[in-house]
Amino acid sequence: MVSFNALLIAASVLIASAGATKIHANSGCILVNDRSLCEKKGPKTLDISGGRATIYARFDSGNRLPTQTPGCRLDAVWPPSFNDVYFGQDNCLYDAGGQNINGQCCAPGTGGGNQVTNPYYG
Repeated sequence: MVSFNALLIAASVLIASAGATKIHANSGCILVNDRSLCEKKGPKTLDISGGRATIYARFDSGNRLPTQTPGCRLDAVWPPSFNDVYFGQDNCLYDAGGQNINGQCCAPGTGGGNQVTNPYYG
């Protein structure tokens, strides 16, 4: 018999993950809503709710300091119903079918000049 508390916890997890989109980095590392996401290390995907995220990219992969200035910033938006979105090697956002989402790309020089958490740190 399953306890009532276990059922509540399971229901909470399902509700929290409902509607979340998994974002993938196809190459290197990016910063998504202040969380590191790398193709080869750490989490392979991040769950993002609400169909929007701030993505920093175009980092110097040789820089291992705690912070660095990103080469670009993208305030990405996609339909919240999407299960997966992909940040491509070309710094553009794609749906699961490989189609660019509304022309969204992280253009060089849009990083704002501020230091952010370095996804390559460590």
